Amino acid sequence: VLASIFVNTSNEQIPSSPSIPMTTILPTQKEVWISRSPNTPTVTEADYESQV
Repeated sequence: VLASIFVNTSNEQIPSSPSIPMTTILPTQKEVWISRSPNTPTVTEADYESQV
């Protein structure tokens, strides 16, 4: 569910961009850049819960 929500938001806010500007989507910028980071597959969930 979270994935669907942030995907919808990012699609409306910005085009398909490899680097999402922090100013565009403040509440979801963390998940976006973490999700796009190939170095942190498992950190996504842990880091997200830690931040929020």
